[in-house]
Amino acid sequence: MALLSTLKLTSLTHPSSQSPAQLRRTKLLNNLDLQIACARAKMNGEPFMATKYQTVVDDGTGLKRKVPVPKTVRPWFFKTDNNKFALCINYGTTKIEIAKGKYSIEINQEKDIVPVLEVVKTAVQNGELDQALEATSNKMRAAFVR
Repeated sequence: MALLSTLKLTSLTHPSSQSPAQLRRTKLLNNLDLQIACARAKMNGEPFMATKYQTVVDDGTGLKRKVPVPKTVRPWFFKTDNNKFALCINYGTTKIEIAKGKYSIEINQEKDIVPVLEVVKTAVQNGELDQALEATSNKMRAAFVR
């Protein structure tokens, strides 16, 4: 008990649930992190491989275990006809309308992709894209209604 007395003990408190806006923001931030890693790998000429965990059942024992499997990450950036790059921000498979009628960001050089993605990440953290995220989420949700 001497070791436990050195710790600060508190009553159990669960975190409060997040708002839908915060959940959308978190989802987009996780995907932005993947895109930043993908862009860095592309700039360094390295292959990018993200992993996710899949639960499989062992046939012999019947036990479930999580196995890492490769995850497909499609880059949000691409080279345009005028030798510049464009970056579209996706929420799921839907492109986010950043400004009225504007769905992409023009980038002059490949080396500027990562800094632009980090600026977008900061904007998402500050809540600047919350309205666009909500509109995109509502549009996606409406597609599932009969």
